[in-house]
Amino acid sequence: MDYSNFADPLALILQDYVDSDEEIVESKSSSDQILSGISTAALSDSLKTSTSKQQPQKKPNLTKCQNCDNDWKYKCPKCDFRSCSLDCCKLHKEKYSCNGIRSKVEFVSIEQYGYKNLMSDYVFLEDVSRTIDSAHRYIIDNKRTRKRNYNKYSHTLKKKKFNKRQQG
Repeated sequence: MDYSNFADPLALILQDYVDSDEEIVESKSSSDQILSGISTAALSDSLKTSTSKQQPQKKPNLTKCQNCDNDWKYKCPKCDFRSCSLDCCKLHKEKYSCNGIRSKVEFVSIEQYGYKNLMSDYVFLEDVSRTIDSAHRYIIDNKRTRKRNYNKYSHTLKKKKFNKRQQG
């Protein structure tokens, strides 16, 4: 999809993401390309395939609850633990000391980085921007309030001092 016609910042990020995927495909298809022209993702993919002589990891049964072997309905955002009910979810949290909150700043290797991680990073940066903006507005509002209060109270204090001078 061509996102270049959109003015939204997310669309521009998505366009860069799509363009980088196209560069990876082009670099894999051309065999006489110079090493410096190959993207880092293509290099890491080729290194991964050439050096991956590790034992294959066992994949858990992805259709069953990992506690009671019923069909799973829920997945823990933090550790991808599959459960079928609230009881199994609570048991999982007690057994593995999991709080169920996904880490926003967890390291993700470039090979596993995808659209989901891109969107997560984008939302995280929007939250940071929103928090900074909120703090900035709070500071500005407090300056105005302090100035207003100072003017209000200083005026009344001047009147009281003037009245005391006349009396005493």
